[in-house]
Formats: sequence, C-alpha cells, structure tokens
Amino acid sequence: MTVARQAVCKLNYASPARLELLDGDALRRDLTALAHFISDKTKLRKEALILIKTTFSATRGQVRERVESGAMTGVVASRALSDIQDVLLQVLYDFTSKHFYFAQNPTQAEHLAIVATGATDADNSHRIPTSICFSCAPTSRPHGARV
Repeated sequence: MTVARQAVCKLNYASPARLELLDGDALRRDLTALAHFISDKTKLRKEALILIKTTFSATRGQVRERVESGAMTGVVASRALSDIQDVLLQVLYDFTSKHFYFAQNPTQAEHLAIVATGATDADNSHRIPTSICFSCAPTSRPHGARV
C-alpha cells in the first residue's frame, strides 16, 4: 500500500460514489432509435433536442428533489450535476459522430471536438450549457493567436 493510500485510509476518506442518475446508454439507444425512424436531419435534430432536454431536465429534477428533501448534500449534488453534464456531453458526441458526421476511419480533418460554454440560468441558481460547438476540422494558427 502506498503512503498516499495509507493516508487516505487513516483519514477515513473515500472516493465519492458516482451516482448514476442519467443512464447514458439508455439515452444513446433512444437517440439511435430516433435516428433510424427519422431520416430528415433537420427533423431528427429537433426531435433529438426535445428528448435530450426532457431527459436532462428530469435528471436535474431528481437532484433538486434529493437536495430539498435533505437526502443529498450540496457537495454530492454538485458532483452529481457535474457527472450528469459529463454523460450528456459524451452522449451528444456519440450521437453527432454517428448520425450527423459519421466517418468510419476519420482523417485528421474529420475528427470532431466539442466546445461547450455555459451561462447562469434565468433564476441565477446554476450554470447550464448554452452553446455546444462541434468543430470538424482543426485549423493551424500561429503561436499566441486568439480564437
């Protein structure tokens, strides 16, 4: 056992349990089924967004209910919200790369990157993603150039 691990055990610290509030696999399956059902990309994008927002809101609602009932502390809730956001971004990446920008063996120019920015929601209670950009081709910029 390493010294660091001994210190963690001695202090009775443990890694926080990850709450699986958002089932990423289930959301991926639902989005894939939607993609097989709707061939028009514009309609697919709209319907997928409705499904994603509904799932995201319901999951955040679960966290809110647990905090308000005292079943979840603020620290645990913030970790849970962070995990939910991580899962959602992973699902969005998978959905986009499979159903909008599919490349079985992507070249360097066909790799995707996600850039997500956030803002405070209407009641200033938490930060939410407001813009997600999928970058399809890297650009070369001189050192120190601003984007």
